[in-house]
Amino acid sequence: MRNLSPETVLLNGAKRVKLFNYGMYHMTNNGKYVAFPIGNVKYLAPELLTSGMNKGLQLYCCDIWSLGIILVELIMQKEIWCDLKLQHIVKKIADFKNCDRSVLVNILEDHGSSHLLEV
Repeated sequence: MRNLSPETVLLNGAKRVKLFNYGMYHMTNNGKYVAFPIGNVKYLAPELLTSGMNKGLQLYCCDIWSLGIILVELIMQKEIWCDLKLQHIVKKIADFKNCDRSVLVNILEDHGSSHLLEV
C-alpha cells in the first residue's frame, strides 16, 4: 500500500505483473518507523497529502488513485509533471480534492493531451 508507482510495477518473463516494495507501508508500522513519507508523492492520493489517512477502508482507496495516475501516464505515453518541483506537484494533487472538474480532464489538458478524450 501507498507505494504503487511505475517503478514498483514489474513484468516477469511470462508477462505477469509483480509488485515490488508494495508492503513497505505495513513493514514500517504505517510509516511510523521511518522519517520519510512512504510512496512517490506524484502517485499519492489527494486525501493522503491533505489529511494523512492511515487506517480503514480509505487507506486502500489510495492505491486506486495511484493505479489511475499510472494508467493516465500509459495512455498519454509520457510521465506527468516531470518538470515540476515537489511543492508544485503536491499543490496540484491537493487541489484535485476540491476540484469541480474531472481529474482526468485536468491532467490531460495540463499536458496537451486533451485530444485523447475525443472518440
